[in-house]
Amino acid sequence: MSYDQTTIEAVMATLHVVGQPPIRGVTDKLASVEVGSPEAFYLLATYCFDLTRKLEYFTKIARPFAEQVPPELASEILQDTEDINAGSTWQQRAIVAQQIMIRLYQETGEEHDRLLLQSANRVGS
Repeated sequence: MSYDQTTIEAVMATLHVVGQPPIRGVTDKLASVEVGSPEAFYLLATYCFDLTRKLEYFTKIARPFAEQVPPELASEILQDTEDINAGSTWQQRAIVAQQIMIRLYQETGEEHDRLLLQSANRVGS
């Protein structure tokens, strides 16, 4: 399927629907597994793989806009991916991924929080 004619509206609509429904709906996931069990591991793996699947839908729908990615951001993404993949164990990769996650939040979190609070304050207006 080609998405060459995708509109920004289609991208936004995908943002709206792709997160739904959560795996196994509204069931109590934590009550269904024993912490530390193989089944608990597979619950987490399922959610990680499902999140990646949903991000891939965003990739598909936003493809027509890919050439508009700022070069600086593209370079940062490539470097971060390389840094994560440089680890020879999953533990090493996890440590680097966490460091990148924290760095990104430090770069964006304060402004995000301010804008969210600003929008929330409009609710009562």
